[in-house]
Amino acid sequence: MTATKPGIFSLISGFDNPRILNQLQVMLLPLLFLPFLLLSLRPFQRMSLLLMAGHWMVMMQTEARGAWLSLMIAVGLVSWFSLPAVRSVLLRAFFQSMLLGLILWALFIIALPYWVIGETNLRIRTGSSGRTELWLYVLNRIPEQFWLGYGPMSFAWADGKPLSNAHPHNAALQILYEYGFVAFLTMLIWICSLLVAALKKLRSVAHQSTDTAVLLSIMSALFYAQLSGVIVMPLTQLMLVCLIAFYHSSSSGSPLTQRRKWIIALVTLGASAMVLSSYDSRQLKSSKVPRMWQQGLVSPIAQTR
Repeated sequence: MTATKPGIFSLISGFDNPRILNQLQVMLLPLLFLPFLLLSLRPFQRMSLLLMAGHWMVMMQTEARGAWLSLMIAVGLVSWFSLPAVRSVLLRAFFQSMLLGLILWALFIIALPYWVIGETNLRIRTGSSGRTELWLYVLNRIPEQFWLGYGPMSFAWADGKPLSNAHPHNAALQILYEYGFVAFLTMLIWICSLLVAALKKLRSVAHQSTDTAVLLSIMSALFYAQLSGVIVMPLTQLMLVCLIAFYHSSSSGSPLTQRRKWIIALVTLGASAMVLSSYDSRQLKSSKVPRMWQQGLVSPIAQTR
């Protein structure tokens, strides 16, 4: 057997697209801060530190620059709004795990292969991997359907795209393109107000330590959604929704009223009926778009083609 130098897939298995793994990592890694925040989990701090270092090593090997940046911004924001004691714990664990991850990466990916086979696969990407071209395409097309957009899933079959990606690797631009400015502005105000309230709550007495780690996961996922397909991949969609539900259930002191339960049920049934009516579309059946509705076609514009 001939020795081969390690590549982007040498540390992972089962992922055709390593970015899906990176999307899960930006949500899983912050949860490993729990042993540093909860007194009952303190005996697991070393194990947690080692697991975080492993995540950093994999993200370094898979060249997940956006994942690194998203985690740094999320930790920086949460630390800024946290109490001084919590801030110190978070930043110390964060930088210790990152440094250990870099050491592991340099040892197992750079030094060891060089010692065994005499070469390594070290490379540093400086390009945008086609994201800039996709974003410029979206920005040029948005004015044509500015207010209401082109419809859900429309980017998957958009004409003249510079790349064949089913999403523009930017959640904000995707919402603008598919749902229009009205929906984008509504969601932006809603999400920003929720995040500001959650960050301010970090200093309150009612705040729980578990909420800090979960909020970190949610924020890092939202930041990474501006560089990757977090909101369109089925597995990461499910993970993000579960994190939001967990945060809400643990931080909210008031249960849902009977009226709100009925409204949520009716809205869910209506949205499900719309999606089911568009399922198994011939236009998308043969394509391999990594979207939640892989064979679904919701957009009225596309149905008339």
